[in-house]
Amino acid sequence: MKTRILVIAVVTMLFLAGTASAHTVRMTPMHMSHLDQGNYQAWIVNSSGVPMSVTSFNVRETDQTMWDMNGNRITSISTPFPVNNGDMMLVTADNQGTNMPASMIVLQGKVRNGTAMLNMGADFSTAASKYILATPTNGPDTNELSGIWFIKRSMDMTTAASGLWLPGLPSGWQYEGWVMVNNRPLSTGKFNHAYTGYVVGADMSAQYSGTMAGPPFPGEDFLMNAPAGMTFPLNLQGQMTAITVEPVPDNDPGPSDVMVLSATIPSNAMDHEEYVMTNRGRMAPMMQATMTP
Repeated sequence: MKTRILVIAVVTMLFLAGTASAHTVRMTPMHMSHLDQGNYQAWIVNSSGVPMSVTSFNVRETDQTMWDMNGNRITSISTPFPVNNGDMMLVTADNQGTNMPASMIVLQGKVRNGTAMLNMGADFSTAASKYILATPTNGPDTNELSGIWFIKRSMDMTTAASGLWLPGLPSGWQYEGWVMVNNRPLSTGKFNHAYTGYVVGADMSAQYSGTMAGPPFPGEDFLMNAPAGMTFPLNLQGQMTAITVEPVPDNDPGPSDVMVLSATIPSNAMDHEEYVMTNRGRMAPMMQATMTP
């Protein structure tokens, strides 16, 4: 099963400044994934940069409830130290205990007026993409339905323009393109994107492409080095394509649960025609919580 580590959590806490008495945190997950390995760890980082552990937990996906490591349901948490406006709250994917936040920060956000809305640090509501089917890496007019490029319509690849608009990701995350051929995922390549806007530059993989250079944008031709059980060149008509968010480093060869964009390639798709992807950012995982004294 895919190790799911991509989550957004919200933790709401209300403290009187300088008060060290316990407060009750009540949290409601939404669209969160279960971790197959390790656990989530919630933290508060105060204004001095000192991280303080709140709780370890995992999530049951079917009803979006939180559970501790002993199998007990978590409905509220008592936090005996003060949390003030401006403190940072984090959720990490933690396999290393609870002394310090793990390097993989999956949630982050500041406490504001007693609440902290934690997310991945990116607003996916603006994500959008256009794509075409073409195989520029083996020359024109050959197996043109066997490649996908996230660019605007262009018969001349030398004048192609990016069709992929994405929010910038914080350190520790990257995007990855996919096609699902009969439900089997094939990567079109990972790419970093630290600013909000059109994605410019090739991705980090051309493992299936031909011998010629492709355009300087994310995409892939499925012509060579077919995985076991598959035959190239592929016909991508009727298959699915997607853009996901992946951790850095990424030890899982499959797609994560955070799908930003997706589309079903039309069964009658024509090469070099422009098609539009659907924004999936509204389904990004999150958690809302409230704090009472």
